Amino acid sequence: MDQIYNNNKGRINRRYISTSKNRKKEIPKANGKVRVLGIPTIKDRVVQGALKLIIEPIFEADFAGNSYGYRPGRSQHDAVVQVAKAGMKRLTKVIDLDLSAYFDNIRHHILLQKVSRRINDPKIMRLLKMMLKANGKKGVPQGGIISPLLSNVYLNGIYHMFDKAITETKNKGYQQIEYCRFADDMVILINGHPALSWLVEKPSEG
Repeated sequence: MDQIYNNNKGRINRRYISTSKNRKKEIPKANGKVRVLGIPTIKDRVVQGALKLIIEPIFEADFAGNSYGYRPGRSQHDAVVQVAKAGMKRLTKVIDLDLSAYFDNIRHHILLQKVSRRINDPKIMRLLKMMLKANGKKGVPQGGIISPLLSNVYLNGIYHMFDKAITETKNKGYQQIEYCRFADDMVILINGHPALSWLVEKPSEG
């Protein structure tokens, strides 16, 4: 993977261009609200596509197996299969999470820190920063070619928290918690036994 990166990064560096502001397009949603898409110019889409081609294999090696959105060879059907299998293991209590306006609220400095842990090239990082700033002070455009990949990079670390919970709640080798994520939608499945009700209880206000 490092070899792929080294072989291709020069192509982007030689064609380095300044990014333009994204064109805004509003898409009506079922709830009456609108989803604002930030559509890059053709030149920027070409650069984003090339950058995605280079860095996606690097981050694919890091992504959790429970993540299904915007990934090669994975789909929502695979996520449904995982949830169904969890139900067969008596993980019948379901918590459905939807991160509101997730793409719009991604913090640029946090995202860039996460990317820089795997990509050690100043020109690539500067180009990525320019792409992000073309959409404003925060968020990634829901229309950018590289945006889905970046959204997965930003949220990937959450699996550490879930893996810790799975380990700490195992009983005689049996798993009590399962989770899966599709982009900004997450499903947490918990053993429905009354003895484990504390896992879903809200903390008391003191």
